[in-house]
Amino acid sequence: MSAATRKPQRHPSVPCQSLTRVHYFAGRLLSAEDLAAEQAYLREKFRRHNRTFHQSGIVDGLEVALESHEVRVGPGLALDAAGNEICVPVAQRAALPSTPGEAYVVLRYKEIGINPIPVVGLAGEVSPDPAPSRIQESFEIVFERPGGTQCSTSPSDSTSSIRLARLRSVRGSWRLDVRFRRPWAK
Repeated sequence: MSAATRKPQRHPSVPCQSLTRVHYFAGRLLSAEDLAAEQAYLREKFRRHNRTFHQSGIVDGLEVALESHEVRVGPGLALDAAGNEICVPVAQRAALPSTPGEAYVVLRYKEIGINPIPVVGLAGEVSPDPAPSRIQESFEIVFERPGGTQCSTSPSDSTSSIRLARLRSVRGSWRLDVRFRRPWAK
């Protein structure tokens, strides 16, 4: 079979599982569970597209620079291996690691609960603990040592991280490693 007639092969690490969506019809009472299921279905369809047709990495921007005792990450967009879009709308700064050596500047997808509202139970009682009414898709910038050990104290999952730059300490000061190849999304 020639290369022109060969079927494209799916990446072996991309599992394809059946998805279930909510069935709407007149007279149906929708619950919070139904609306959450609809959101999960749409989010997974979008992530599946990103994982299958694109490669994780930087889509645009996210330039890294050293400024005094900080690292500056410019605005930009990236895709992680889980298929999440990571949008950095404005430049961000992070303090450099305190221990010398080698470290990666890493970008990670993060969800944050915002706009807390009171929760009313079935009997009409109001819970003392409000719940977030929205989930903001956000990010975090952390430093990671070679081998995946994290320099910061953030408890995020590192499987979906994107390495933006490599830093090396040279004679007591941090330098960007110019040999580092930034991962570009495709």
